Amino acid sequence: MPLSWLHFHTVFFFASLRSVEIVPYIAAVLLLLTLFWCLVGVLHEAGHALAALLLLPGPVTVHLGTYGQAARTLRIRVGRLQVFVAYTVLRWRGGYCECPANAIAADWRQVIFNL
Repeated sequence: MPLSWLHFHTVFFFASLRSVEIVPYIAAVLLLLTLFWCLVGVLHEAGHALAALLLLPGPVTVHLGTYGQAARTLRIRVGRLQVFVAYTVLRWRGGYCECPANAIAADWRQVIFNL
């Protein structure tokens, strides 16, 4: 019963809007999806960076919104951690976390880093 009530009012709400009035709602949803996508990427790469900083020696580099391109990015350095963030959020293509190849040992630390 509640599902049909919700469906009725949702359909009624959007049917009562004119096409011009729905534009702010669509823009808000797209903005929220973009912010959510960026937040998920930041948290995901932060998990890899935290594991690398705790378990592996050497510097750790995180790229957010880029795949290694340092041009047109904001560079943040804190201790062993170096972060490159792309300026244009709408063009983010993911990201990755890297550490020196010789720092990754073939044991349980590598498994933790890759998780």
